[in-house]
Amino acid sequence: VSSLKPLLLIMALLFLFTAFTYNPALAQHEYARHVIAQIWDAGLIQIQLSVGGIIFGLSFVMKILIMMFGSVYVIGSTPMEEILAGLRKIGLPSAVGLMAMIIFRFMPTMLDEVDTIKDAQRARGAGASVTDSDGRKRKTKAVKGTIPLFVPMIVSSMRRSDTLAMSMVSRGFGYTKHPTQMTTLTMSKIDVALCALLIVGLATLLIFRFTHQFGVL
Repeated sequence: VSSLKPLLLIMALLFLFTAFTYNPALAQHEYARHVIAQIWDAGLIQIQLSVGGIIFGLSFVMKILIMMFGSVYVIGSTPMEEILAGLRKIGLPSAVGLMAMIIFRFMPTMLDEVDTIKDAQRARGAGASVTDSDGRKRKTKAVKGTIPLFVPMIVSSMRRSDTLAMSMVSRGFGYTKHPTQMTTLTMSKIDVALCALLIVGLATLLIFRFTHQFGVL
């Protein structure tokens, strides 16, 4: 839950920005052009809250959340070897697939590294509460702020990247343009059924979009 708090703040800011900067004059339906509150009008720049702006902001945030949680689910439920094989299957170079796999693999490692650095800083007195002679508590300023956390992260990332580069060189990465794949992907009946269902769903949405103005404000 604690890791979702920054995400919720960002989503709230995106909603407010899109909702208050939406131009209701561009809406095709009457209900979307209804202005709830006019905050600031400077000619070309208008800040106002409308029904269309609220709907547009909610849909924008929902799209971002669906993409984020969908990508997290795919990464968490699919082995990296299969993701790399899938990227190779659609024609991406091996280097691109390797970079994507390294990013996905190193994100949890770097988060653990951040927690380790924070624990080390707390052990050295960062953020600890001490009591003054008059009985009031205050925060120590031994190690505090972004820079004390940022510098160790850079040093640790450089060490890990150097180790990774030596490992790739020792394994002959880049020696051939067609490396041997560890995993061979095959289409099963469930994959074919899901692909067909996805195609039918997208076609249905497009038909409703252009014939019945589905999803248009």
